[in-house]
Amino acid sequence: MKELKKKIKNKVVSGGILLIIGLSIFSGTFFLQLLFVGLALKNFYEAYELNEEKENLKTGGRFKKKQRAERKYTKPKKNKKTTVSEKQKLMNKGKVAFLEFDYDEAISCFLKVLDISASDPAPHFNLACCYSLIENGEKSLEHLNGAIVNGFDDFEKIKTHDALSYLRIQPEYESYVDNGYKFAPRFEEGLLAKLERLQKLRTEGVLSELEFVQQKERLLKEQ
Repeated sequence: MKELKKKIKNKVVSGGILLIIGLSIFSGTFFLQLLFVGLALKNFYEAYELNEEKENLKTGGRFKKKQRAERKYTKPKKNKKTTVSEKQKLMNKGKVAFLEFDYDEAISCFLKVLDISASDPAPHFNLACCYSLIENGEKSLEHLNGAIVNGFDDFEKIKTHDALSYLRIQPEYESYVDNGYKFAPRFEEGLLAKLERLQKLRTEGVLSELEFVQQKERLLKEQ
């Protein structure tokens, strides 16, 4: 250890002397100045290496590990971006299409949203607006009811929204409003009558069991 300290001291001293000589040469060539300065830097570097070796011996190898840890570059962690859900992407796409008067594309997007979340009132209301604008009163009323059933309660908006103007002049809409924003019983009776007719056709053998089930499912989906 003492020998290392002596070597370090000698290297620093000799480096200092060489640096002074190199910087004080005015009449000599530039190459000569560069030579002395270079030798001085070499001595300083060797002194640094010897000092590191000394510290490493003192700490049992921990010094180098510490230095490596301090020098190691740690890439800063990036904040994870919140990914927009597929549902929200479709909603946004549908709204853009709606504003661009592309109602077919808007309807396609909002129907896909319902495939993901059938109980969301927002796509139902948007679909009611789209269908009203293309003058499909039946579908418009169907989705307006879907919105209300699933919690939509801004009735002032229903009464004033420009996109629902066509729907509001339909007789079915007036009956729907008069019935407290619910389908009138005659709609339910119509469905029951259709189901009874299907049952009769199955009993008489006109429809197979599979055909009966398919027709029944189609009727229920239409409501």
